[in-house]
Amino acid sequence: MAAVLYRIDKLLGLINPDWSDNWKLMTWVYLVYLPIFAGYVSYAMATYVSIERCLCVSIPFKVKSLITPQLTAGFMTVLSVIVLGSFSPMFFIYTVEYTYNPINNLTVPRVALNDLYYARGQFIPNMYKFLGIFYPAIFCTIMISTSAIIVFHLKKSVENLDRGENAKTSITPTDGVNGRVSTNLTSREVKVTKMLLVVIFVYLMDFFPRLCKYVASFFEPEFFTYRKYHNLWIVMSILFWVLDFINASVNFFIFIGMSSNFRKTFYVIYPRCKPSGKGKH
Repeated sequence: MAAVLYRIDKLLGLINPDWSDNWKLMTWVYLVYLPIFAGYVSYAMATYVSIERCLCVSIPFKVKSLITPQLTAGFMTVLSVIVLGSFSPMFFIYTVEYTYNPINNLTVPRVALNDLYYARGQFIPNMYKFLGIFYPAIFCTIMISTSAIIVFHLKKSVENLDRGENAKTSITPTDGVNGRVSTNLTSREVKVTKMLLVVIFVYLMDFFPRLCKYVASFFEPEFFTYRKYHNLWIVMSILFWVLDFINASVNFFIFIGMSSNFRKTFYVIYPRCKPSGKGKH
């Protein structure tokens, strides 16, 4: 929503070019950063889901009794507050100043660094760059590790399913004494896990370029907004916004293509979207 509001300047420009420029400058401080920070929040949530699924396929009986909807909601809330809160100082180092333009006989806004920035020096921008490296690196590492574990268990379960051992649970006497249980994934869990792996792969493809961007900015201080390489920074930022939009959009097609429950629910809500070749309920 923030990204859409920011781009209203194109519509305003059709009416009055000055309105377009004013809107972009007045909203840049808030509406440009917010989608970026929201993207990191979604990455954190996806990482939590990958950990949860990894535990579910590794130690299902223990995890399913511990991970409740309330616990998941609590973790999601805490992660959102931590990630968004850690980036929030960036909202407060810019200000919008108004200067008189004698050529157009108008008072026009411009973005400038405020007193907080000069009081803290480079601390806040450097923290932003560090977090831009830290979060993707941590999230990528966790997603890759959990994906490897999930693939290992998925392969074992698929082999068992192929041998006709779908959803069987084996408990030996020693297992009962020691409280250890080995189980196979059901065919439904295999499908859900495969879908999750595809979603994780899409997130990783969105992560990696962003990680490279902030690593470059960390070693080249001038590669940042309103610095020497401002234009290049903006171009790359726009590219990553496009990747974010693709990431957000492609998940719908992943779910409708790989999740029968999602597909069924979607066609119930939007029956006209149901392919004509499909049989009716």
